[in-house]
Amino acid sequence: MYFLNIFLIFPTLLLLLKLILGADKDVEWGYEEHNGPDKWVQKCKEGKNQSPINIQTRSLKINCFDKLELVNYNNSGIVEVNNNGHGVIVKGFEHWDPKKRPYITRGGLKGKYVLLQYHFHWAVDHLEGSEHCIDGKYYPVELHLVHVKEGYTLAEDLEKPDGIAVVGFFMKIGKIGRKMENMEEAMKLVVKHDTSTTISNFTIGALPKTLDNFYRYQGSLTTPNCSESVTWTINAEPLTIDREQVNLGLSSTPRPPATMICRQFNNHDF
Repeated sequence: MYFLNIFLIFPTLLLLLKLILGADKDVEWGYEEHNGPDKWVQKCKEGKNQSPINIQTRSLKINCFDKLELVNYNNSGIVEVNNNGHGVIVKGFEHWDPKKRPYITRGGLKGKYVLLQYHFHWAVDHLEGSEHCIDGKYYPVELHLVHVKEGYTLAEDLEKPDGIAVVGFFMKIGKIGRKMENMEEAMKLVVKHDTSTTISNFTIGALPKTLDNFYRYQGSLTTPNCSESVTWTINAEPLTIDREQVNLGLSSTPRPPATMICRQFNNHDF
């Protein structure tokens, strides 16, 4: 039975990673005219809770959540860094010692969500790289930390409305920026599309331990198949990133400005 469970888990994990990372080669998508959001699968265009969105601050509903806790984010381990042509993704956290694996909890979430992968979104113009926007304003970079709910099967993570929790950070460019040393090293190794590398002793670092001022809504994955199983937490205060690291990211995965992507839906609490 143990071996049977292993054989069942791995195909499901691969499917989950493909959907979350947008890495399914059977589905051609991108940000160009011939494969942009208007050409994505039907759910991405007509779903009721699609992401990203324009967060309208004058329409917010205030909830008194406790602080969201980011636990074990200073721990280190082995990761795979992959450039899939759409972005640079750091994954492999499911192989870490469970006691050391990064996770989030509290902040209005029910249960514990363990880190699956994280990635960045940026654009060729240095200005409008973020996917979400605040009152129509974009930021140069947006960081997504993708988590899955502990206690669910991988299939349930995709099906249940609380199966996935993504924490988003807007990033602005500054002289005194957060220096993600491991990420800079990784980007240099995967500049070309469809390349990957393994890094040992990798630490994310440079992130706050708690968040107490954030936006929350129920949405979707931002790439096909656009599964509507995501609880989004967007930190209200942008982080500052070093310009050199942004330039390095642009050489790896440039894409058009996010004004072609961000959507606005009336069914969210904004």
